[in-house]
Amino acid sequence: MTDIERIAWHEASEKARNFVSQLTSSEKVGLVTGSYGSGPFMPCLGTLAPITRLNYSGICMSDGPNGVNRADGVSVFASGITVAATWDRRLMYERGFAIGEEFRMKGVQVMLGYEYPVLDTLASQTHSHTDPVPDLWAVTLEAVAIGKASALIRTLLV
Repeated sequence: MTDIERIAWHEASEKARNFVSQLTSSEKVGLVTGSYGSGPFMPCLGTLAPITRLNYSGICMSDGPNGVNRADGVSVFASGITVAATWDRRLMYERGFAIGEEFRMKGVQVMLGYEYPVLDTLASQTHSHTDPVPDLWAVTLEAVAIGKASALIRTLLV
């Protein structure tokens, strides 16, 4: 597993400013619009294309709350509500880690998440999410998020 370099906010901000200052207008547009479809990686639902001259490898984003979506040779993990019902923090963490690890192994850096139904008043997808009981939801959110982050996957709530 790759280690993430930890730097101070002002250092990260300076690195970002330096990187952006070297981009062409076309590259800037590509970074804010991204693309949909096959891109340089699979199974990407959205991509930010590589910029090889700046040693930027691009980003692959995909979704699937119970495993990598639209890919061969992947697992389908237990739904969030099923794991949450156990109240077993270790199991919740391990599920999150396993999902994150599989995303990472498929070349995905960002999981487009709909793991936590914060604003889902219709509860239209609760079969794949955790229980709406606040205490259980909070416990599960923490354990699964830490598990995914431990696998070096970032979750973007959409």
